Amino acid sequence: MLTVDEFLALLPAAKVRAPNQEQERCLRHALDAPLLITAGPGTGKTTVLVLRALRHLLVDGVPP
Repeated sequence: MLTVDEFLALLPAAKVRAPNQEQERCLRHALDAPLLITAGPGTGKTTVLVLRALRHLLVDGVPP
């Protein structure tokens, strides 16, 4: 298992643009707490949701 910091450090190697401060807060948000993501078009919501799903698989050990 990876830590959240290790997961975030891998993003540039996967050619994923580094998340901004708000996106990183979403990626670090606890698994057991609700999260609502609202933002305008083109702000990276889909990318954050995909990365958050990957974080659940690789960091939190949630089965697919």
